[in-house]
Amino acid sequence: GRSAPLLCPELAAPGRDGIQDEHLLSIPAVRACRERLEQHRDLTKYTTEIAVDDLEEVRQRLGYGPINLYGTSYGSRVAQVYMRRYPNSIRAVAMKGIVPPSMAMPETHTGAGETALQALFARCRKDSVCRETFPLMDVQLRELLKRLEANEVMTLPPGSQGFEKRIRVSRGLFAEAFRNVLYTPEGLAQAPKLIHQLLNGDHRGVAETALSGRNALAGERLAAGFFLSVTCTEDIPYLSPGADAVAAGTFGGTYRLEQQRAACRHWVRGAVSADHRKPTTSAIPTLLLSGELDPVTPPSGGEQVLRHLSNGRHVVIRNNGHPIGSAEKCVGMMIGQLLDRRSVESIDQRCAAATPALPFAILEKNKP
Repeated sequence: GRSAPLLCPELAAPGRDGIQDEHLLSIPAVRACRERLEQHRDLTKYTTEIAVDDLEEVRQRLGYGPINLYGTSYGSRVAQVYMRRYPNSIRAVAMKGIVPPSMAMPETHTGAGETALQALFARCRKDSVCRETFPLMDVQLRELLKRLEANEVMTLPPGSQGFEKRIRVSRGLFAEAFRNVLYTPEGLAQAPKLIHQLLNGDHRGVAETALSGRNALAGERLAAGFFLSVTCTEDIPYLSPGADAVAAGTFGGTYRLEQQRAACRHWVRGAVSADHRKPTTSAIPTLLLSGELDPVTPPSGGEQVLRHLSNGRHVVIRNNGHPIGSAEKCVGMMIGQLLDRRSVESIDQRCAAATPALPFAILEKNKP
């Protein structure tokens, strides 16, 4: 929780040379964060099952009866474990961006990202304005990634903090950051224009995109210490032998896999029960929501979880990504119907199929 978050601001710190390296999880920073947090925390105790046990204890102490659960992304894993461990404590469940028990993060990230990217290319080809403005978008992205294999150090001019920033941008780091751009409909709409501008001399844009992706785990929105304690215990040890071969065929490559494997060699590993990675079988009314273009938890994860829910429904939201984003009104209505009726049978999901795509951002006239 926010009362004692396991934050790792060290991940955003530059090296002794003043340069932020090309690693999402820079090993010196990972070590420094672990050493600092371990002074006051047992990092092996931050696992999903222990978190769920804590949540149930809070429910009991507050004197609540059965509760409604909502979990998004990793929170959907928490919800499934809660359903399995304390089924009588739950009234109804809604999840968005489903993490199935079979998923060992980040094994499927690059594959889902590649699928979202190819869908973006296909949509641009079908859109006359996008097709005419960016006819070679896929070629341009490949060319940009090729250029970044030089691992160049890029400089951002002084911002509000009054000092310049220097970052080494690798192909892998940029590709991971660009996959994050695909998370939202707004990012997808901007992607063709972004690729064009970055390839045509916008070095500042390249550096800003890479820096945003690199520092994502260093802030308060994602607690990197908790992330590492969970994934180093529940995911990385369960990566399949063929994970690298599959990832190598995507635009993101094996970068994310390599980063998390390396970080986990310098982090702790907790314990899981024999139920870890087993499907949750339940009759609790459960609404599963997936974004059609989600580049990290695609709809296939929702389908896996649904197979074991006798009172479940899976709704795929058209033109939607990982967060709720522009589908907020539609999602809110469906969840409201679930909670009001405690049933998935009469949920009106027509709005999910009618969610429009945002128009592509187009270059201004007389600008490259």
